[in-house]
Amino acid sequence: MDNTAEQFWKNFEMETGEKLDVASMGQLFEPGDTRGEWGLIFLTDMALRYRHMPSQNSILSLFSMRPTPSSTSKEVDLVFPYASIISIETPQRTWKDKLFGSPFQRFTVTVTTAGGTERKLTLSSDPSHKLAEKLRGHCGKS
Repeated sequence: MDNTAEQFWKNFEMETGEKLDVASMGQLFEPGDTRGEWGLIFLTDMALRYRHMPSQNSILSLFSMRPTPSSTSKEVDLVFPYASIISIETPQRTWKDKLFGSPFQRFTVTVTTAGGTERKLTLSSDPSHKLAEKLRGHCGKS
């Protein structure tokens, strides 16, 4: 890790009191969204977290194929304590998925929100980080 990343995680741990387990770039897919929003998906000793940190990279925005919604112009920080996680589903990848699909692993997490309702989050992350498997370990889900 370079100094910038190291300092980011030190600050995070001081602010939250949580220890980082694993982190990966990935996507959050809202219902009906096929493209997903890129962000940082990470597991701590206490929770599953997703953080979208928008950038002001005007050169990249020139090449964007879709208009940037106003919701992506602000930081999104989702936190789901492990006790709130009901299930973790990882669909089997077919040969077509492996050949033509994203190399990132998709998994769906069902959580109970603070209001008591269920919410499904579909996430996609680099399979080398094994986020779904590690999340199951934290939650005691098989």
